Amino acid sequence: MENKKTDLIIIPNNKCKFNSKDSSLQNNFKNFRSYVNSLRKKNKIPPKIDRSSPEHMQNLRKKFIETAKSLIGIPYGKKYLKEHPDYKGDLFLDCCGLIRHVVKLLQDDFGFCLDRWNQSYQYDILPPEIKFEEMQPGDLIFYSSPKESLKKKPRIYNMTHVEIFLGEGEKSLGSRNKTSTVKIFDSYKFKAEKYKHIEYHFKSIDTWLKGIHKSFCPEHKWHEGKILLLDEDKVNNYSAFYDEKDNEEEENEDIEEEDN
Repeated sequence: MENKKTDLIIIPNNKCKFNSKDSSLQNNFKNFRSYVNSLRKKNKIPPKIDRSSPEHMQNLRKKFIETAKSLIGIPYGKKYLKEHPDYKGDLFLDCCGLIRHVVKLLQDDFGFCLDRWNQSYQYDILPPEIKFEEMQPGDLIFYSSPKESLKKKPRIYNMTHVEIFLGEGEKSLGSRNKTSTVKIFDSYKFKAEKYKHIEYHFKSIDTWLKGIHKSFCPEHKWHEGKILLLDEDKVNNYSAFYDEKDNEEEENEDIEEEDN
């Protein structure tokens, strides 16, 4: 049997006895337990979380969706909004940036943060695809399509976009248009002139809800267990906002599509 480590709480000797008319062992233990609980609250010792419990997973799903909805209206990217009143805002979220930011806001619940890479990475750190009929609100929809332009650098799996499934038919929440904001859409399906064909890939976030953050792809190890916290304002060549004038390749560019 595996020994589990428990939190160590040191109690002074003068606190080991409790003044009470009832000096029975049962009452002393009750008082002792109440005192330990007060220490936990005072020292902000978090209770152990059973991340695999159905109750925890369902509650975290709801928090994931509600947190994502709280970001509705956040612009896609700063460099596309020079004439927009939100140009001087502090937060900009493209499609994979939205997913990453929601998990970051809930990192205490998830037990991890997503790394800086794009939707191909997010696709790989979830288990194999499921059928649309198996989707639950909060699960992710990934989009892939072969690139028409040879000037663009090929992505892993030709992955181009990701959105959050909301249920209620085909509703989804995401950041599609570079000149628009995070929105709720009546359907996750849309046409894009930029691509000849779009394929949809459905993935459950159950493993994330259980606190599992690893690559399920034997070919792409990604972080190899090293988790980096993302600075949302940092611009680098892994960012969707990276713009090298002499190079038209944007490695993390998402679908640019007019609203449905």
